[in-house]
Amino acid sequence: MTALPSRTYLLSQGFHENAVSAYDVCLRFEEQVAGDDKATIYARILGYLILHAPSGGALQQVVKEIHSCSEDYNRLSALGECFMNQFFRPFKKYKGRTPAPSSHPSQPSFDILKTDLRAKIQEAPKNHEDAKLKALIRDGFRCIVTGKYEMNAMLNPSLAPSLKELEQVGVVRTQCTHIVPVSTYFGVSSSDSNEKKSDYLCFGVGCAKALRIDVHDWFDCLIIWLEPTNVENRYKVSSVSTFSLSVLKLPEEVTFTTPDDINLPLPSRTLLALHAACAKVAHLSGAGEYTERIDREAEYIRVLANDGSSGEMLNNALFSRLNELTRVEA
Repeated sequence: MTALPSRTYLLSQGFHENAVSAYDVCLRFEEQVAGDDKATIYARILGYLILHAPSGGALQQVVKEIHSCSEDYNRLSALGECFMNQFFRPFKKYKGRTPAPSSHPSQPSFDILKTDLRAKIQEAPKNHEDAKLKALIRDGFRCIVTGKYEMNAMLNPSLAPSLKELEQVGVVRTQCTHIVPVSTYFGVSSSDSNEKKSDYLCFGVGCAKALRIDVHDWFDCLIIWLEPTNVENRYKVSSVSTFSLSVLKLPEEVTFTTPDDINLPLPSRTLLALHAACAKVAHLSGAGEYTERIDREAEYIRVLANDGSSGEMLNNALFSRLNELTRVEA
């Protein structure tokens, strides 16, 4: 958890006076609740949302909401908590009791020789397996960040490069990663008859990436994120610490490409920016560490306390479970 920078920093970054005014409210809120860890987290959530808003429209909305509280610290606290539960939770992988491992960690098995790929890539993904298959087709059956080959490329001769290249690059199991909860975008239809097919596919394939399993997990836990750069389709690989990047042996930047812009669109830049903002604010404000602690406690609690002291833990557990029902918008 990191204290909010002074207002001088905002001025040096060219923030509009209305945003600076809202940020001043956050600074006063942070000072007023010093010593109250939860309220301090809420104050810093609001402040860092101003600093790291993923878009101009998002910044305007955050500033508007802060000003609407009229410096009522109870209302500001509720607003910060709302952002934590409705903004961070939908992105963050649920960390409750460890589920039973899948017997097919690299599903689908991709019986490619029996599949008409030309027809497959022209369909919108209907489920997790379709999304993963299309993402892997787009990315050459390689992890989109590390470049290592999906293990099916080794097992299926029709997909495998030379043995020498496999040995040099490496082979890993992958999982399909969604920038936002899968339920938010699968099954989405539009009443707009002018909607382009590529725009619709961005909801499915465009928000899916095939990542090495450990990278997938850290991305879902907001430990790493992909930050858009000034170069189109190029992203900086960022983390809560340089140690994390070193351990995972990740590149500093990645550039996304696709053989078919229409049927195999790249991951959404807007959603990746939203995920990056969420990860940064969660880390800097302390909200990420706080929710991790609550989730760890919930894993070992079997019965709720009679005196109501388990209320906070129950509340957080419910929001964790509700994350796939939340619609996230940039």
